[in-house]
Amino acid sequence: MRWFDVGLLAGSGLDRGASRLGAWGRGRQVLGDLPLLVTLSATYAVRPSSEQVAVSWLTLGAGLGAHSTWTAVRVDLRVHMELMVAHVRAQVRDEATGRDDSGDTWSGGFLGGLGAAWPHASPAALVVGVDGWTLARRTEILVGDQRFASSPSIGMTFLIGAEFALP
Repeated sequence: MRWFDVGLLAGSGLDRGASRLGAWGRGRQVLGDLPLLVTLSATYAVRPSSEQVAVSWLTLGAGLGAHSTWTAVRVDLRVHMELMVAHVRAQVRDEATGRDDSGDTWSGGFLGGLGAAWPHASPAALVVGVDGWTLARRTEILVGDQRFASSPSIGMTFLIGAEFALP
């Protein structure tokens, strides 16, 4: 059995200011008759531009998971762990000098999450979940020579979306 999930996310942004908002997708393939899954995921999120700084995050992941169905209420529960890479891009406008600048970085890490889909065994279902991650390093954002904020090396996102069964 294969599924593809897609939806909206909200979660940890910078160490100060607004949260990140964006979209996510995850594909899952059951391994034979076992309750094990192979997963592939991607997210894209932005922090609303404020204080002359706009930030975006792109993550890609691959890993394994497990699922179990609570048949009494037709809910499929799942857990997953993935190796991930994250791309953080910041664009800065220094009002004092009128100068624009931008920078980006890639970092590797781990992502883990919990999720649920209802109604299970339907062509389409509602999906909710939470993902947490840890990266090899945080990303510092400077305006001029002053530290503005950082994108932390740990964080979490809340997910809501739809699941689609694939043939």
